[in-house]
Amino acid sequence: MALFVSGVVFVNCSPRIAATTTGAPKTEYPLAQLESGKAIWSGACTKCHKGYEPASHTAKQWERIVPRMAKKAKLDERQSADVLAYLISGAAG
Repeated sequence: MALFVSGVVFVNCSPRIAATTTGAPKTEYPLAQLESGKAIWSGACTKCHKGYEPASHTAKQWERIVPRMAKKAKLDERQSADVLAYLISGAAG
């Protein structure tokens, strides 16, 4: 009895996690960006209020909320983009 084993190894320097939004095309963010966004969210965003979970809002809602709050938190463009990517990746609906 012969055993046939086949395998494929995929290597990617920049792991990506898919995030989808209703009515929008699939968007992928690098894992490093999501990790950065979560770290910033955990630190900067929870200084003034409770840390709302990504699924507490839709992607469209986060797209309106994050720019306003990033300005208040004095986040730069990269930090704001990282937080938005993190929140959108786990957004409701």
